[in-house]
Amino acid sequence: MVNEANDVHQLRPMVEKAEGNLSKVGVSPKVVLGDAGYCSEENLEYMESLGGIQGLIATGKESEMEGRDRGSSRRKRRVSRRREMDRKLRRPVNRFIYGFRKQMIEPVFGQLKRCQGLGGFLLRGLEKVKAEFSLWCSAHNILKLYRNSTKGAVI
Repeated sequence: MVNEANDVHQLRPMVEKAEGNLSKVGVSPKVVLGDAGYCSEENLEYMESLGGIQGLIATGKESEMEGRDRGSSRRKRRVSRRREMDRKLRRPVNRFIYGFRKQMIEPVFGQLKRCQGLGGFLLRGLEKVKAEFSLWCSAHNILKLYRNSTKGAVI
């Protein structure tokens, strides 16, 4: 957790951390999924430089991406990396893979907000908010473990 307005500077550290964690168990990441908050020329260039890891990073809001006309003048003015990422995300297999982001990541935020009542942080200051968020995440994970352990069990 960092004190920045958007996620654009978080892609590289996140990928490096994931690579480090996965290498400990002998696995390497194959695909990185990112919403439009991670899209920047620098991040697209970084993902290209990785070679073995495919980056699928939205270049705009999903509704905007779906409605884009292939021949629009707006698209022609774009930087080539963004145009290439748009093309990548239009391919059915990549749209399918990117769709998993909605199933893996977004539900956690919805569950924290709607089910557990996290509407904002009670504490102030970056370190205190980090600790509070860790507590919320721990409670979320414990609830998941509990629910999965009681499936099929008679209570």
